[in-house]
Amino acid sequence: MRQLQNKEVVMDPRFEKLQKLPECDLTVDKKPSRVDTIRLMDNFQKCINPIVERWRDNVDAKEDNIMVTLGVGHDTMAEEKLNRTLPNTYFYGADPIIEPNRQLYSAFGKFFPFAIGREPGFTKFRVLPNQNQKTRTYEFQDVTTIPLTYFLSDILKLKKIDIAWIDIEGGEFEFLDQLYRGGLLDQKDITICQFNLEIHSKFHPPGAQIFHDFVFQILDDKRYVFLKPTRTEPGVHRMFFINLENPECVRKFLQ
Repeated sequence: MRQLQNKEVVMDPRFEKLQKLPECDLTVDKKPSRVDTIRLMDNFQKCINPIVERWRDNVDAKEDNIMVTLGVGHDTMAEEKLNRTLPNTYFYGADPIIEPNRQLYSAFGKFFPFAIGREPGFTKFRVLPNQNQKTRTYEFQDVTTIPLTYFLSDILKLKKIDIAWIDIEGGEFEFLDQLYRGGLLDQKDITICQFNLEIHSKFHPPGAQIFHDFVFQILDDKRYVFLKPTRTEPGVHRMFFINLENPECVRKFLQ
């Protein structure tokens, strides 16, 4: 056992000054008061009430989160990390290639074996087949397609999505206009708080014009802000959008 050394403790000089201060008279207010208690309480109420009001009369309530993945692509690393760090999250993923996507996604969420597009039917999509899992070689195949709004509203019964991940290798151009103000998502009363979008103009040349129009319409709508696009390869860009219009989204993710 170490021996304690008799060492003089040197106090901060401010300690001696504090010791010599006169006792506070707590029976009268200081003039002028350094704290405006009325204003402090008012600001506190304005800040906290919108946050806690959703739990009124529900002592067992928990903050649920919804994530929707469009295009699993044999990779669920991001969702797995989110599942560990963001509690009470419900995951829904769709991809027309069943395996290994079903096995990967079903470990933490609900998997749906179809592509997401504009119209129901049978459409040629760029996909990553199971046999190309290691080489990551994509190819075009005819796949079953479900409309975006039908998937979100009629199948999942969702009104608010906290996080959407859209990476469907060019299929995104079919429904970008549904994200506009007054579009089909608005008509179904569906709110998306934030979404990651990968744009694949490389595989759909007309998509460059669609992407151009999409960006300027988003600016005109004044609903989403977006971060600087990331160019992952020629003709492929990733963008991240945040909803600043919906009060619940703002309170949940920005306040």
